[in-house]
Amino acid sequence: PWLYSSGARGLERFELPLLGKQDPKCSYTIKMHFSNLDEADSGLLDVRLQGESVAPVAEIQPSPKGSPIVKEFTNIEVDGNLVGELNGSGDQSLGTLSAIEVIRQD
Repeated sequence: PWLYSSGARGLERFELPLLGKQDPKCSYTIKMHFSNLDEADSGLLDVRLQGESVAPVAEIQPSPKGSPIVKEFTNIEVDGNLVGELNGSGDQSLGTLSAIEVIRQD
């Protein structure tokens, strides 16, 4: 429960270093944990990872305070940094991103 007690509201872009310059390209599963800390945190998102749309206009619905919404994306190829973009639709709020879980696929 503590994981969803805070987060980045309105985050538009993030970059996470995953691999060094000498490391080969790898595939990852990315789990993005959203929490709706209040009813105003709702909207439509276009989720992009590594420049590719992985969830075009995915709805993030209002939920009871602190209830998580987890979106999972598999086979995301990374050759250095993981780059993500969250683009809102219209006047909608982007919600709150509480956690990003990165799992290396072997």
